[in-house]
Amino acid sequence: HKNQPDKAEQCYRRILDIDPKNVAGYISLANLQKSLERNDEAINTINIALKFEPDNVDALVNLAILYTVTDKWKESETLLRRAIELQPDNAEAHINLAVVLEREGKQIEAQKHVSKAESLSTDGEIHIVAGAVYHRMGD
Repeated sequence: HKNQPDKAEQCYRRILDIDPKNVAGYISLANLQKSLERNDEAINTINIALKFEPDNVDALVNLAILYTVTDKWKESETLLRRAIELQPDNAEAHINLAVVLEREGKQIEAQKHVSKAESLSTDGEIHIVAGAVYHRMGD
């Protein structure tokens, strides 16, 4: 199975060769690059997607997550606020913004976004992250 990421990358690149403006293709390629810890490449790939669709919420959230991995908290916060402005009911944007705000020491605002994410989602992963944020705020 070692070649699977290579095959996946070839598929995504083939899609982008055929349709160079395929934003979903760029997001998928960036997620693969992130999973392989090729974060700088993933950031570049997502930025290409955002050139074609600057208001693509999935791309904004994915780039924000990549920025948290690379300790660019302020940049991440800006992107997540934009994503929420575009899509107020996006639980993933709210929970990720809560994580960023908590890391920046903005606990009250972080708690607001955790609560909003929990109210919007039945996704177990959101609730696991919410629990971790509450735990860190309690320390």
